[in-house]
Amino acid sequence: MSGNKSSGVRYGMVIDVDKCTGCMACSVACQQENNVSFREDETNKLRSITWLEVFYLDNGKPYPEHRKAYMPRPCQHCDSSHHPYPYPPCTFVCPVNATHRDEETGLVNHIPVRCIGCRYCISACSYHARYFNWWDPKWPEPMEEMLTPDVSPRMRGVVEKCTMCIHDYNERKTGPLWRGGVSLRRVNTCPPAWSLALPRP
Repeated sequence: MSGNKSSGVRYGMVIDVDKCTGCMACSVACQQENNVSFREDETNKLRSITWLEVFYLDNGKPYPEHRKAYMPRPCQHCDSSHHPYPYPPCTFVCPVNATHRDEETGLVNHIPVRCIGCRYCISACSYHARYFNWWDPKWPEPMEEMLTPDVSPRMRGVVEKCTMCIHDYNERKTGPLWRGGVSLRRVNTCPPAWSLALPRP
């Protein structure tokens, strides 16, 4: 969750893990909304890009004591109060100020055109929520016409991460659909509707 000390508003994503079925619909919607490219062979997970990873957890016990759960993990947009530094570690280590915490919204954003690909922020992230682009963005020909026009694809050699769909937030805040909350595509896609993004006092 992110906080703005000056206004007292905190923006966050509420996730009910008890309802999550691990269907990955939120992850696919996130990829689509934010123009996250992919390759035909995604078996090498060390080089794949998934802004909203869904982890499978279990207690390792046999039936009937076996229990399992799914843990969706977007960027946590860490509040500076959770760390000994004045800002989250990923912003603190960046030598070119490509990562910064927006004091108005409290969200941690990444600016790809400033990024030099040093990957210090990847090492500093406590949640492994940042990814390095190992290839030029590319989609099958029909999908190129369906990219989100408000989100620029990231080039090879830079880091990228979840932005909490800041483009959707900005559009809805000034448009007729703004009701004090943000209706993200990944929220609307989830079958059990486990998540809700909204500002809280």
